Amino acid sequence: MRYFSDAVEAVARNWASSVSIDNWRIVENRPPLVGQSKPKWVIHRSTGLVGIGKPIGLRVPDWPIAAHEKIASDLAYHLGLPVPPVILWDRGPQTDGTCSKSCVSLVVFENQIEGPQAIQAARASRQILTPALGAILPFYRWITATDRWPRHTIYGVAGGAESLLFIDFDRSFDPRFDEDFHEHDANLDEPGLDAQAEISQKISEFPDNQIVEIVSRIPDSFLPEAKKTIIIRRLKAGRGNVTNPRQKSQ
Repeated sequence: MRYFSDAVEAVARNWASSVSIDNWRIVENRPPLVGQSKPKWVIHRSTGLVGIGKPIGLRVPDWPIAAHEKIASDLAYHLGLPVPPVILWDRGPQTDGTCSKSCVSLVVFENQIEGPQAIQAARASRQILTPALGAILPFYRWITATDRWPRHTIYGVAGGAESLLFIDFDRSFDPRFDEDFHEHDANLDEPGLDAQAEISQKISEFPDNQIVEIVSRIPDSFLPEAKKTIIIRRLKAGRGNVTNPRQKSQ
């Protein structure tokens, strides 16, 4: 399900155990990105890592975009899901009054296909498509991710292995998004159902202390303490709402 290069996995391990990294630079000479959070291409001045920074140039949003992306990515890392690594980026006070609390999502593939075309590219190999979809569905339910595939998918190849990535989890974790949540019918085959069962089981067994650590370490400037408490409570309770299709059919 998660086929990243060794170099990307090394970054993922580092970022999953870290909170924030500064010293990013916005890259202006690349094709513009589209999205409500006004994402921008960024590059790290020291390491040369390339990522997508968000929100950039956006007035302070109604929900903590960067914090939600970081929490979702860290949870996904511990579940072995194909979600890119994310790190927080405090850009400091902005003279134009826009939001300074951003995050960076690592660009995993040098060449990639995004959006509905990513699903079409992966569809040529059901061996890649259905396990990825089966695995991500219980995760969507657990974190109440309401802004979902197919437009927030990426297809690429790393080390000769095809992979389908899932991105953009900022509209998650928040009770106000519950009314937007609805199930997808992925028409899963056996490999897809197996992947769904595997991740459902992992979510149901996800340790309390790991949930608390992942959420609590987010700086208060990115996520107020009261919202951390809500997210922790919802994640703990939400494990019981993720059903294992294999157990259900028995």
